Amino acid sequence: MKIVLPDYAVKCLDIIEANGFEAWAVGGCVRDALLGLNGGDVDVASSASPEDIKSIFTKVYDTGIKHGTVTVVIDGNPIEVTRFRNDGNYTDSRHPDKVTPVLSIEEDVARRDFTVNAMAYNPKRGLIDLYSGTDDLKSRIIKCVGDPQKRFHEDALRIMRAFRFASKLDFSIEENTLAAAVSMSERLSNVSSERICKELYLTLCGQNPNIIKILIQTGALSRFGITSVNGNLGILRSVPNNEGSVFATLAYLCDADAENMCTALKTSKKVREESVIYQKELNSPLPETRFEIKKRLRITNGLYKNCLLLRGIVLGEDVSDCQEMLSEILKNREAFEINMLDVTGKDIAASGVSGKKIGDTLERLLELVMIDPELNTREKLLSLI
Repeated sequence: MKIVLPDYAVKCLDIIEANGFEAWAVGGCVRDALLGLNGGDVDVASSASPEDIKSIFTKVYDTGIKHGTVTVVIDGNPIEVTRFRNDGNYTDSRHPDKVTPVLSIEEDVARRDFTVNAMAYNPKRGLIDLYSGTDDLKSRIIKCVGDPQKRFHEDALRIMRAFRFASKLDFSIEENTLAAAVSMSERLSNVSSERICKELYLTLCGQNPNIIKILIQTGALSRFGITSVNGNLGILRSVPNNEGSVFATLAYLCDADAENMCTALKTSKKVREESVIYQKELNSPLPETRFEIKKRLRITNGLYKNCLLLRGIVLGEDVSDCQEMLSEILKNREAFEINMLDVTGKDIAASGVSGKKIGDTLERLLELVMIDPELNTREKLLSLI
């Protein structure tokens, strides 16, 4: 079976093999190539040690040296190259206590999570598919390699990954794999919030975000305030793929508090703040006047255009009138911030106002200008002071 890999990936394989070692493209890049999808990250498994790889390539970085992984850069593209290995025990339910080099690609793929990710390809030797990954691709199912209970016991994050791949590819999860994921979902408490957050986001951005409802119903995400779903998560397929919009929509559909949820998920401060803004907007009435839109512009920190877009998608509202008013406000540069006024605090002080009253006066002038933009001239504002 011939698979089309990116040129830089083939180049990497050829260089390693020209130096006397074995090299295979593995994992997601093989899976996606078989599905006819544009591949993302390319991973390579090789008989070469990290030290061997460093001696072969000029641009090599230690990105996972503890587990035998280095990153090679070819034509500007990063490729993770990992020595054939076998994983030891997972006492923390996340990372192997130690990894042991092995001699063959067959031993290496045996440690992988799902059958569709346990294939390896070399342009000269063809495809290695010991666990019927190609059949599962045709059947559109996510299935663990070997015993799913064992796989999830080794690394609980694989539970989240099962849902992520099912959503991304719009596959179903094989019966025994799903049963094991549900029964062992409490083991996700051993996984860091950051890793859960990443997998959850990717699941929500997939083709079938509704599949995560199964996991929510187990209570596995309750520590993040996600305990139920009261709407169709499929709407997330239309939401812009940025974390603020996605998590705000999730919080809205789950009756969760966006700030508490993002804090528990340990998102960035920026994502948390954006999620709060979007959720507040989804819970507010649609503005009817230019003045109300300017007030929203001021409190949403430049996100109001996105807020209206999200309202239209999530709430199904006709926001065209608001979008038109917003466009005119921005085009005409109508003031909605104090720094857009044609006077400054110094002008207020020069008029005899002092202390806290300077700020109060600027706020009052802004309110008047937001109602009547024609007042925003230095002469008119000074006359109003």
